[in-house]
Amino acid sequence: MLGNEYNDVIFIDSTYKILSKKTIEKAKDKTCLALITAVNKNGKTSLLAAALMSKENKLNYEFLLKCYESIGFRKPLTVITDQHLGLIAAVEEQWKKSVKHHLCLFHIYRDIQKRLGKEIIN
Repeated sequence: MLGNEYNDVIFIDSTYKILSKKTIEKAKDKTCLALITAVNKNGKTSLLAAALMSKENKLNYEFLLKCYESIGFRKPLTVITDQHLGLIAAVEEQWKKSVKHHLCLFHIYRDIQKRLGKEIIN
């Protein structure tokens, strides 16, 4: 199965850029697209799962992770996520301490730039 071959390291991230700004403004809940991608020990990547979620929260991320395992994917060795507290809590709840969890450096650097300015990074 693809997921068992390609899930040594998985990345979980969500985006709101799937909807136009006009649609987002009208929507009460901002729909986001959550993606689970993976890299195997040979450096090959693959999209394993995608889900549309009405909200980015712990409950929805827990459901996403339960669905991920229920379709036959084994637990990854490492999970890399952004700094969303709901996602971090869901990973910790679902996989306890058996999976190494890391924050994505891209998201950390982007947030530093946003808050402190580009001169800090350069």
